[in-house]
Amino acid sequence: MIALSTLFWIFVIIFALVGSMRGWSKEMLVTFSLILGIFVIAVMLQYIPFMEAYLAEGGDARQFTVRAVILGIFAFFGYQSPRIQRISDVLVKERFRDSALGIVIGALNGYFLLGSILYFLHIFNYPFPFVTPPAEDITNFLAYMPPAWLTVPAVYFAVAVAFTFVVVVLL
Repeated sequence: MIALSTLFWIFVIIFALVGSMRGWSKEMLVTFSLILGIFVIAVMLQYIPFMEAYLAEGGDARQFTVRAVILGIFAFFGYQSPRIQRISDVLVKERFRDSALGIVIGALNGYFLLGSILYFLHIFNYPFPFVTPPAEDITNFLAYMPPAWLTVPAVYFAVAVAFTFVVVVLL
């Protein structure tokens, strides 16, 4: 059995390695798609009337699963971004800088995705029998996971900044 905190950091490192191979521009699109996923979850729970009742009747497992699936779908499509050759030619002056920044942004993506899933697991009391609650080392860290601080209205500003960046820099 592996501790959730260890698994979290392993995945952050894996995402950083993937980020170094993909480059910073593609990783930024993934970051923005993960922010958009958290935005969709927040808006869905606040403005779709039947969603809260639907999730509540299914228990903690359904609430966790719906949130994790939404975030997973946005992460999947973020990583399926089209080849951005023009950006690579124009913005990437040196491959080392692109890889180094890709490592940082890839680690950030791992933090966003796995941190959000770990946060959802925690707030829904680890609803699966094969997942045991972690020790104190990670529960103190949960206040810094994205869904804890990226709430309404902060998520609105994050989406505005993300799409401004996409329009100004990437298009």
